[in-house]
Amino acid sequence: MPWNPIKLEVMEKCLFQYFQSNASSSLSTFGHDPKNLGGMLMRMAIVNETPSSAAVLRSLLALASLHRYGLQTQAAKLKIAALKALGTAANCEIGIMETLQHIAAGMLLCTFEIHQSSCPSGQWRSYIIGIKSVIKACPATKFARDSEFKVLLDWAYYHDVLSRFSLTHWHPLVTEITAVNLHEPVNIPSPPVNTHEPWIEMTHSNPSPFTTILKLLAEVFERVAIAPVQMTTATESDDFKSYLKILAWRIRSISMSDSRVKEYPGMGTMVELFQLAGLVYLGRAFGHIIGSAADYEKRIERAFHI
Repeated sequence: MPWNPIKLEVMEKCLFQYFQSNASSSLSTFGHDPKNLGGMLMRMAIVNETPSSAAVLRSLLALASLHRYGLQTQAAKLKIAALKALGTAANCEIGIMETLQHIAAGMLLCTFEIHQSSCPSGQWRSYIIGIKSVIKACPATKFARDSEFKVLLDWAYYHDVLSRFSLTHWHPLVTEITAVNLHEPVNIPSPPVNTHEPWIEMTHSNPSPFTTILKLLAEVFERVAIAPVQMTTATESDDFKSYLKILAWRIRSISMSDSRVKEYPGMGTMVELFQLAGLVYLGRAFGHIIGSAADYEKRIERAFHI
């Protein structure tokens, strides 16, 4: 991706530098270094002067402002500017770069909402819905070799999986929220969020311990949601118990043979923590079908020891 050093105002330059040095470290992803992800987003923000680039830049600056000063007027104005830029970009030609920038801006705005410590709504989830609609519209062959698309896809998938966990156990006061459609102008209302929409397809992403554990966690969350239906008869109960044991075995058997595990310090530990968390969560949800109480205590001790 070419580097196009566009002119920034003094305030924008300060926030841009702050994002690089501090705020980028707060980007929640799995299997990728947050600082590297931040660097990629910065390049997307200034690669050209299109509305899509402006959306990434304003989203990035809004997050930096929120991270540095908390929720205040500057951060809110930058967020609104990012949404308006996305609305403008929706009326322009959408190529490969613009698609990547739409996803990047959406994820930055999602992160902005998550970082509002007092945020009582599920607006962060709305951005994931919008991002998924963009990803769904992407031709798989067009992005097959695009490493940046794979990084963004992993980032979005990580949030998609964890948001399902949140929706299972967290019930906000607001029962209906509006999906943020990244292809529509900001002033056009979108349909309500459907919490049962399909998962992000990970066919574009290279298999790795990171995507494997996330897929298994997604499967765990789905099993927890349908468990009462599955265990209606003795036979179905036995089949379901067998399935749970196989699922636990698959979580325990994840291979660590991946270059990224060795490349970034702590990545192997993160995979192990997710394994332990998945097994403990599975055990807590279904009693001791797949292990004894002592097994889970050992896993909890191991997790805290790490």
